[in-house]
Amino acid sequence: MGQIQRGAEEQSRPATWRRSAWRRLLQRTLTSLHIACYRATGGIIGHRLGPLPNLLLTTTGRHSGKPRTTALTYIRVGPLLALVASNFGSRTAPHWYRNLEARPEAEVQLKRKRWQVRARPTTMEEREAIWSAALSIWPAWEGYAQRAQREIPIVILDPIA
Repeated sequence: MGQIQRGAEEQSRPATWRRSAWRRLLQRTLTSLHIACYRATGGIIGHRLGPLPNLLLTTTGRHSGKPRTTALTYIRVGPLLALVASNFGSRTAPHWYRNLEARPEAEVQLKRKRWQVRARPTTMEEREAIWSAALSIWPAWEGYAQRAQREIPIVILDPIA
């Protein structure tokens, strides 16, 4: 009596498409809310999510040419400002990273401060230092790297003078 009978066509479809569609919708909604709160409060709300410091990165869409803003965790090692392109362990790089590959100029908002940057890959020495610092604040990146089965890119954001 407590179970609802589903039609044959609904039973034959995998439930994963529904879960992933809801997950994408929820992720987009929460991301938009995060960005809106960050901008409205100058980072008072949204700069830190638990142990993770966040910034807003605005890239230019590689196909659309439109500005695309994403809230991302950043790593500071000395004067370097870096981003880890893990995409939560996906086998593909995140869209923001692919946008930077196509056009490395972007805008960063860190709390209330905004400035233009040019993205570049890390040197081997920079990568080792940044990866170590990244794992100290978010050890899950190690698992993401194993799951992704690829070297996760790390990007340095150099200020444009």
